[in-house]
Amino acid sequence: MKEQTLKAIGVFNLAYSREFDEQRLELCVHMLSDIHPVTLSKACENLIYQSRFLPTIAEIREECQKISNIVNNREKDIDYTEAWEMVIKAAERKGYDDGLDTLPPLVKKAAQRIGWYDICYSKFEDMPTIRAQFRNIYNQISERSKEEERIVQSIQKSEPLKVAMESNRNKLAELTSNLSSNMSLEERKRD
Repeated sequence: MKEQTLKAIGVFNLAYSREFDEQRLELCVHMLSDIHPVTLSKACENLIYQSRFLPTIAEIREECQKISNIVNNREKDIDYTEAWEMVIKAAERKGYDDGLDTLPPLVKKAAQRIGWYDICYSKFEDMPTIRAQFRNIYNQISERSKEEERIVQSIQKSEPLKVAMESNRNKLAELTSNLSSNMSLEERKRD
């Protein structure tokens, strides 16, 4: 795998007339070794076509993610205009009672923060303001979600952090269980 990673990033030496020193090469191999070599190779090729300067590791990983999403048929990121269109269609077609449940999770969360009632029953002249508020909220939620996903993926690659995360989840589940048991006991005592 290391050899294939070296081969994939080696094209940058030729394309950008820069030699990687030993430390930089080791860092690149370490940081990119979890990526399938075919994906990495194609991403490096794409970046050579797009970038006037030597891409960073983050840019290489981002391009790999885009390729992987397409190859694995993962849902693409929904930009706020698409999300807003979904919200308006849900409000028009399903109405206040059922529309919210038809939306993807991030879009639904943004619509709830604005206020589903306000979206469904606002006057036409108020919609540009509501749309602007939705844009800001949706973009914040979307960025936060991407950041959380990135951090969770990095935690999954570190065994000590992975174990700590699982331990904390188990503790939380135990506390929740104890809390509901205690609440049930309190209810029984009242009866």
